[in-house]
Amino acid sequence: MRNLAIVFVVIGGLALIGGLTSLSNATSGVGGIAVACFFGILARLAQASAHHDEVSKWMSGARTAPPTAATATTLGTAKPVLTANQIQCAKCGLIATRGPAACPQCGLRY
Repeated sequence: MRNLAIVFVVIGGLALIGGLTSLSNATSGVGGIAVACFFGILARLAQASAHHDEVSKWMSGARTAPPTAATATTLGTAKPVLTANQIQCAKCGLIATRGPAACPQCGLRY
């Protein structure tokens, strides 16, 4: 794919040179805008190519095993899956069975 992009850049450069040679004094302003657009498009192609390479590298390294059934991922950290009769303290993280109104470890009310 990169070879095809290089071919198109070369063809575009040749068209740019051909267009610049056919400019008159009346169309030189439009020619300047065309040159600026050409270089802007080339810059965008280079940026998109670099971004694609970075994402491809990240995606190839991100293929790991999914989390086990006992854990669920929340914002990148593994959290235990609570059953219906369990509650987790927001302050200390202790998992306790439902029933008490406060955490047995830190005393925070649920």
